[in-house]
Amino acid sequence: TGLWIRKICSVVLSFFPAWFRYFLQPFLVFYYAPLFMLRNLTGPTRKRAIAKHESMLGAWKDAVEYAEKTEKDGYWPVVVSEDGYFQMVAPPDPEETTVAEANRQMADAMAETVEHAMEVKDASATDNNDTGSSRDKK
Repeated sequence: TGLWIRKICSVVLSFFPAWFRYFLQPFLVFYYAPLFMLRNLTGPTRKRAIAKHESMLGAWKDAVEYAEKTEKDGYWPVVVSEDGYFQMVAPPDPEETTVAEANRQMADAMAETVEHAMEVKDASATDNNDTGSSRDKK
């Protein structure tokens, strides 16, 4: 539609001399501005803008949560090297952080499983020793 409006305006204004077109040009703002405002306030452009705004807010919330998590984990962008120089350290990758966190949780779960298995084995060995000694006595 913008192409049609531009074409119609150029055809209509082509009948006037150049000095009148330059004089008239600033006044076309009074015609176009309300049209653009109405289109942006009512059309699908507004819905797209709202959807983009909501997705941006969601991304910002995710970024704040990630920043708080990395700060809690002890990340700081500036560190002092062994030589005494300041160095910039890049933040950990969010995907690697989640993978590292998952690996850490998996390792903890495996350690708990092994500890539980050892406790069950010790308990069964103790039970076998107790029952085995009573059999020997009979």
